[in-house]
Amino acid sequence: MRTRSFSRRRISSSLRARACSTPDFASTSGTLTQTVNPSGPTDITSKTTFTHTGGSLVRARGGNYWAQGATLTNTSKTTYQGPVSIVFNGLAAGTVVKGATINGVFVAAKKTSDGRYYIDVVDAASTFAPGQVVNIALQFNQFPGGAYTVQVLAGPGTR
Repeated sequence: MRTRSFSRRRISSSLRARACSTPDFASTSGTLTQTVNPSGPTDITSKTTFTHTGGSLVRARGGNYWAQGATLTNTSKTTYQGPVSIVFNGLAAGTVVKGATINGVFVAAKKTSDGRYYIDVVDAASTFAPGQVVNIALQFNQFPGGAYTVQVLAGPGTR
């Protein structure tokens, strides 16, 4: 007997199987459940807290940039599979997100399919645990404005 149930966010299927496990062909049964995630990452913005400082201008040999400290905290009780990305919204006109230093490693910014900047703050091979705090040293080409926000996305898929 095979049953399937479908929903918008998750596709689940159940399969009842009978197996012969003894020489007299007595059977046992069990349930197998498979969950398939929809394509694309999950928006976990409401399950996190993002804060940032005002920042300061840094004069460097390779060019000046605006540095800003930030933290991202998982405020939920759920562990999320990476990558975990912060997507920037409402940056001041002309602002370019260069990237960020996270745990001593520089991560270059990328762009979403609709042209917004994003940075993977947790890599694809890692998880974002409940209560975990990620310290982020952001780099912009100029002061990004104080009122920008971020959207936080977790899991594989196109940003």
